[in-house]
Amino acid sequence: MSKAAVVPKERGGREAILSAAIAVLDSCGPDRFTARAVAARAGVSATAIYRHFTDLQALYDAVLADGRRRFAGYLADGADLPDALDRLHAAGDGYLRFAIEHPVMYHALFLGPARMPGGRDGGYPILRERVADCQSIGALPGDDPDMIALTLWSSVHGLTALHLSGHLGASDRGYLEQGRMLVRLVTRLRGETSTRRPS
Repeated sequence: MSKAAVVPKERGGREAILSAAIAVLDSCGPDRFTARAVAARAGVSATAIYRHFTDLQALYDAVLADGRRRFAGYLADGADLPDALDRLHAAGDGYLRFAIEHPVMYHALFLGPARMPGGRDGGYPILRERVADCQSIGALPGDDPDMIALTLWSSVHGLTALHLSGHLGASDRGYLEQGRMLVRLVTRLRGETSTRRPS
């Protein structure tokens, strides 16, 4: 993006404060997410935050909402691929990359307390759509798409939790390779179940 295309954020404006809050979460984690830290990062007084957000929880919720939008963007990668199964694999790959590139945000969204209602928002509708597309061409069985999507989600989530906590003992590259293998293994097993069923 050229410099001319960059629109500076108004100092003390809502977007500037939100950007500062995202940076604080990324660098300090949820436990050190305070109004003072956000204000210092934004270069404003703590009271300036409350001109745009009712309280610190409202600001934190806005940070999580932004994280969910970014997470959904990762899962949407590969949307233009012609093959439904390739699109599903690309969504799984996006999940894995988000966890590596934004580990603190991933932890806040999926490994910490459920501070926001509706755990299936964000990227989940995209994953479910990818599953349904595979069902439509017979690549996955015609079961409840939510059951298959949740099986994939929980499988990759478990691997991710092990990796981010250090229990997996793998590098980021190793985690990516194992995650990609896991997504393909689950879809292959479900696909074989589909082909074994009588018509």
